[in-house]
Amino acid sequence: MTTPDAMLADLLAEVKLAQKKLDQLGERRGSTENSIRAALRAGDRAAAEKLALSLERLKDEQRRTEQQRAQAQQAYEQGKVKLKDLKQNLKSAQASKRTADALNAVLDGHQTLSAADDILRQIEQEVAISDARLEVAGQEAERVAGPQIDPKLLAESVLAEFEAEAPAAPQATPTPAKKRIGGEGDDPEPRPGTGKSIG
Repeated sequence: MTTPDAMLADLLAEVKLAQKKLDQLGERRGSTENSIRAALRAGDRAAAEKLALSLERLKDEQRRTEQQRAQAQQAYEQGKVKLKDLKQNLKSAQASKRTADALNAVLDGHQTLSAADDILRQIEQEVAISDARLEVAGQEAERVAGPQIDPKLLAESVLAEFEAEAPAAPQATPTPAKKRIGGEGDDPEPRPGTGKSIG
């Protein structure tokens, strides 16, 4: 059977792994935001729209990972309290055992082992519940994600925030074509002496 110390170490490992993932997502989010700004400055809106959709996916993943980290942290803190109580109970039982007679020592030892087993089972149950909640929370987050949004509209919404920070590069205006003199469709100027005579 897994010891309380080992279970507590597993919970702490989950907290650290979730935090490490959050740090990585934060770096990727910052890099993506900078890339969106650069694309807008360069006037490449198509690339900016793709990056905006990637940014939204990163934000969703950040939210889910933060929930997992918070739940793991809560389970770890609760486990620390229960482990501390367990050790105190064991010390008290040992002290009583030294001062009691043989029969009472046996009874106390039996009760202490039973209490320890109950606490271990309770910790295992709470860890299992915590794992189940993490899974349900992930499924619920996907279920309530809401109706699918048109990627084009989502990208436009995200880019609007970045365009508010700094205007995009000015669009080049097309140069009007010069009108050809004497070309097709133009009325040629009358040659001297070929106009209508007056009178």
